[in-house]
Amino acid sequence: MLLLACVTPYPDTGSESALVEADADTDTDADSDSDADSDADSDADSDADTDADGDADQCVLFAEDLPGDNSTKEIDLGRNVTHGGAQLWLRNFDPRNQSTSNKHHPFAGRTTEDAGDGGGPGQTDFWRFRTGQNYNGGGNGTMKTLTSEEPSGQEEARLLDSMDWDTSATYTLRATWDADGAVRFFLDGSEIWSHDWDEVLDVRYVYVGNDEYHGYVTTPAAEYLRVIAWTGDTPGGLDTREADCP
Repeated sequence: MLLLACVTPYPDTGSESALVEADADTDTDADSDSDADSDADSDADSDADTDADGDADQCVLFAEDLPGDNSTKEIDLGRNVTHGGAQLWLRNFDPRNQSTSNKHHPFAGRTTEDAGDGGGPGQTDFWRFRTGQNYNGGGNGTMKTLTSEEPSGQEEARLLDSMDWDTSATYTLRATWDADGAVRFFLDGSEIWSHDWDEVLDVRYVYVGNDEYHGYVTTPAAEYLRVIAWTGDTPGGLDTREADCP
C-alpha cells in the first residue's frame, strides 16, 4: 500500500510541503515481554457529535504549548473518551537515526495508567506511535503504529520505510478513535494507517514522549511543542484551540 504524508511547518505558514513516500507493511513483532510487540484539520465548525460515552458536542478536553524540549508528559483527560482524538507537534525528530533503544513511544493513549502487557484479556485499550532501533528502515519501517482493544487483541503496522526525516521540520502525530471502533493514525494530517475494532476504545490517558511501557525511554533529542486532545470529531484550528469542554 502506498500512502502519502505531507510535512508542514508549525504553525502552518503556507510554505511549500515536502511529499514523502510511506511503505505500509503490516507486521507482528512479538518479543519476550509479550509485546506483540488527517484527514487534514477540518474547516468544519462545531457540528454536534455526541460521544457514546455521553460526552456532548465536539469540544477540546486539553490543549497546551509545551516547553519545546525533551520533557515527557502524562495527561489525564478526566473522563473516558470513546470518540475523540489527540495530536502532538514535535521537531528535531529523526527516528531512523536518533534511537538509543529498541522501542520508543513518542505519542500514545490508553484506558488506564497501568500499561498492561501484550494483547488480549487484561490488556488496556491503547493506541501508540512507536519508533526505535527495531524500526530503522531497510524493510523494517521507521515507525510502527499499534492499537489494542480488550479482549480482541492487538494490531499493528510498520510504516514510512523510505521516509527522509528532517530534523529542522515540525511534524504532527495524530490518533483518532470513534464510536464505531475505528482507530486512525496520521502524520502531518495524512492518514498512514487505520484499524477497525468490533468494540470501541475507551481512552483516558495521553502520553507525550514516553508512556512508561516496559521502561522504554523517550526518543532522544526530540522536542515536543504542543499537544491537544478532544472529544467528538476532529475540530478545526488545532494550532490555536484552547480547552473548552464543560
